[in-house]
Amino acid sequence: MEEYCRLADRIQEQTGRGEGKSTHRLRKRLRRQLTEMETFLKENIGIHKEIVFLPYKASMWDSLESVWKTAAEDPGCDVYVVPIPYYDKNADGSFREGHYEGDLFPDYVPIADYNDYDFKERRPDIIYIHNPYDGCNCATSVHPFFYSANLKQYTDELVYIPYFILQETVMNNADYTVWLRMPCVVPRGCAVKMIVTVRKNSEKTKELSFHARLQMPAFTDLAGNHELKIDIDRLMPPKGQCTSREYWICADNAKTDETTILCRRE
Repeated sequence: MEEYCRLADRIQEQTGRGEGKSTHRLRKRLRRQLTEMETFLKENIGIHKEIVFLPYKASMWDSLESVWKTAAEDPGCDVYVVPIPYYDKNADGSFREGHYEGDLFPDYVPIADYNDYDFKERRPDIIYIHNPYDGCNCATSVHPFFYSANLKQYTDELVYIPYFILQETVMNNADYTVWLRMPCVVPRGCAVKMIVTVRKNSEKTKELSFHARLQMPAFTDLAGNHELKIDIDRLMPPKGQCTSREYWICADNAKTDETTILCRRE
């Protein structure tokens, strides 16, 4: 630490004298010192991450449970499960009955009260949610404090794990299966991942080349196009193995009857 401070002082002094260009070697040594300090802290002191899970319905906890178990078993993580309240909504969008299901989770899941967890004070490293719809869901809503637009100010990493998944097989034969997966419900203006997965079904040494165009009236790619091109060339994984490609698409302001995605193979 002393060496790091000494180098930083020298760089500041030389820069103040207008000799900034001559500090290249000093800055290189400074970066090396910083890397060494980070390594020392990780190996000797340990860096803990604080991770918070924000389920709202106990029946949907299974979408978060596997991630929670992995984090809870990691000695480098402090993990909190904080069930949050949600409300039924009237036809005009106003809130009706409130619900809290913190007492309905499995006994082996330790529960923290959402009234006691101070997000501003604790600022967790990662927050996991499975309701990203904020005020866009016509039937229910989590408490507005837990809208993703608000939560992102309290963490550097806000992660959405979808519960409802649409999966459609677009090719299936003795050698390969190809399917598309994406969340069933996507708020307008939000970007989501569409995952194209390929599975090898046979031992044959046969490569797969899959080319298709998705026509998406209700979605666009990140460039604003309503057509997404999928190109998979000369793929040949071992039998039983899956390989995936990820594509980001954005929900557009389309009518409900325009949400069909048409896949045309080329």
